[in-house]
Amino acid sequence: MKRALGLLGLGLCVFLASCSSDQDAGRRYRAERELWQADFERRELSVRPRDVKKEQWLALASRYEGIADRHARGPGATTTSSQSRQGLQTVAARALFSAAQLYGAAGDSIQVDQIFGLMAGEFSGLPAVAGEVALAQGRIAESRGQFGQAADLYQSVVDRVQPDPEGPGAAGVVVDLPLSIARSRTRAANSTPAAGGRSYYDAARGWYESV
Repeated sequence: MKRALGLLGLGLCVFLASCSSDQDAGRRYRAERELWQADFERRELSVRPRDVKKEQWLALASRYEGIADRHARGPGATTTSSQSRQGLQTVAARALFSAAQLYGAAGDSIQVDQIFGLMAGEFSGLPAVAGEVALAQGRIAESRGQFGQAADLYQSVVDRVQPDPEGPGAAGVVVDLPLSIARSRTRAANSTPAAGGRSYYDAARGWYESV
């Protein structure tokens, strides 16, 4: 009897695990499908962008945010397996990057800052995504003349992303960042490479010599 119950319990566990796996796969599929549909709309609008009203771009940006809300932060997202949750987070990150791009193109810097701030907290466990977010935030900070903040953000990218000159995104630009950090820290200190800023360039040279 005990053996039969044990086998029944084992079979039930296997069944439940299978159901959970199927549910996780279905949730990931729905997220991917919604993202594909939003991307398709974006491509359609981009054919003749001059004919597209600002409100349409903002509505699409909101649609991307909705995808992230439903599938990475909505009901059931936290009950998925670790691997499936990472997959959903990756989809959500792609959606939020698209939303940020559209808000940025529309001149809504407040929304861009909010999205990247949210992503910096929620996707810190995904090094590749966190690196892309920090890189984007660093470029924004540098464009605003916030050189100290830009340098700190660039440094976080260098610390967490493995350089790959042939790779896409942050991995492909990591090798350029130590010099960007040196320049930004020098500008933040209102110095020059020949004066106090030399130490920053020495640090950059040390990084290049170590890789």
